[in-house]
Amino acid sequence: MLTATTQMISTNIPPMPLVWILPLIIYLLSYTYSFSSKNAYKRSFLLPFLLLAIVAGLMMYFIGSQFNTISQLTIFSLVLLTCCLVCHGELRTYAPNSGSMTLFYVAISLGGALGSIFTALLAPMLFSRITEYALGLLFVLLLYIWSGSTKTTKPMPPQVYAGWTIVIGIFVLGYFNLENSFSQYDIASKRNFYGYISVKDIDTNDITERRLIDGTTVHGSQPLVNKQDKKASYYQEDSGISTSLTYLKQKGALNIGVIGLGAGVLASYARPDDKISFYELNPAVYNMAKKYFSYLNNAKGDIEVIINDGRIAIKNRRENLEPLFDALIIDAFSSDVIPAHLLTQEAFKLYWQSLKKDGLLIIHISNSHINLMPILQAHSQQFEKGLIKFKKIGQLKTSFGSDWVVLTSDLPFLASFGSNYEPIQPKRAADSQIKWTDQHYSLLSLIKY
Repeated sequence: MLTATTQMISTNIPPMPLVWILPLIIYLLSYTYSFSSKNAYKRSFLLPFLLLAIVAGLMMYFIGSQFNTISQLTIFSLVLLTCCLVCHGELRTYAPNSGSMTLFYVAISLGGALGSIFTALLAPMLFSRITEYALGLLFVLLLYIWSGSTKTTKPMPPQVYAGWTIVIGIFVLGYFNLENSFSQYDIASKRNFYGYISVKDIDTNDITERRLIDGTTVHGSQPLVNKQDKKASYYQEDSGISTSLTYLKQKGALNIGVIGLGAGVLASYARPDDKISFYELNPAVYNMAKKYFSYLNNAKGDIEVIINDGRIAIKNRRENLEPLFDALIIDAFSSDVIPAHLLTQEAFKLYWQSLKKDGLLIIHISNSHINLMPILQAHSQQFEKGLIKFKKIGQLKTSFGSDWVVLTSDLPFLASFGSNYEPIQPKRAADSQIKWTDQHYSLLSLIKY
C-alpha cells in the first residue's frame, strides 16, 4: 500500500520530497503506534473508517486527478493511514513472545521487501495501470475479515458472513464497473518504468477523435472524421504554439527542436523544407504515436525522433556542433508531473546556446496543479529575454484550453503580439524570489490550491 499510494500520488503531483516523505511518515507513525502497546489497536473502532477508506481509495483510483493537489494529498494520506493502522494493528496481535521476536521482525522486513519488489518490478509487467493500488485496498479488507474469523473458536455467524460477502461483492462489482467505464474507449495501453499511457477512440454525439492519454492527461489527439480540425486539443490554430510557428514560417525553412513527442501533432506543422527533431524519453509514447496516429507518417518535412532525455540530447547536439534551432519547444510533461530538470537555469542556458540569436523558446505550461509562470519570469529576467504568455480558452470539447509561454530576443515578435497578449516586462533579477538550479528547486510555492 505504501509504494502503490506513493505512485498514485506521483502520477499527477510532481515528485518533490513531500510526495514520498508524507506516505513514509504515515507508515512509520502507524507502525510505531500499533506496536507501542497490545491495546493500541481498536479493531471495532476502525471498522467504519476502514470501509470509508476503501470507498475513498477506489474513488481516487479512478477520478483522483479531478481533485486539486491538497485534496489529493489529504485523501490519499487518510486512506493510507487507515489501511496502515489496520495492517499494523492486526500484525501486532500476532506478535509472538520475546523468544521469537527476531524471526518475527525478519518476516516483517521480508514481507515489505517482497511487496516493494512486486509493486516496483512485477506490477508494471502485469498491469497496464496502477492496479496494485486497488488490489491493496481489497487485500486490506480481506485481511481484516480473515483475522477476525481466526481470533475465535466459534464459527462466523451466518449474518456476519453474508454481510462481509456483500461488502466484498460490492467492491469487486464496483471496481469492474468503473474499470469498464474508464477503459471502454481503449484500443491500446502500455505501462512501463515511465508510467502508463493509453490510446482511446472517443466516439460520442459531440466527439469523434483518437486521444493519447499519458497517465490522466490528454497528450495529443486526432480526429476520426476528416472534416474535423486536425490540430485540436492544445495545438489548435489560434493557440500560442500555432501563432508562434506561423510567425516563424515567414523566415523561410525552419529547424525546430521539440522536447516531448505526445501523439506527434506538431509534426503536422512541418513544410517540405522544414526539419523537426523530437526528443522523447518514453519509447512507448513513440510506438503509440507511430502506430495509432498519422502525424509522423504523413508529415511533409524532415522528421526525426530521438529516444533520449531531452536535455541530454540537446547537450549532445550542442557538443556535436549541429545547426542552431529557430525554435525549441518544451512540451515534455508526463501526466501533470513537471520534469524539473528541464526548467532549471542550467537547462535554460543550454537552450539559449542551442537557439539562434532571435530564436523562440516555446514552453507549454498548461497544468492543473502547478503554476510555472514565476519560474519562467525569473528566467526571462536572468537571461534578459522578453516573455509573452498566450492563453487559450477551450471552445469545443475537442479543443482544450492551453497556456503557452514564449521567451525570445526577437523584438519584431514581441512587438507583433505584445499588444494582444500583454507581454510581461522583465524586472531586475534581484527582484525575483524564485530561483531554480540543478542543486536547488522547490515546487511548494508554485502549488495551485
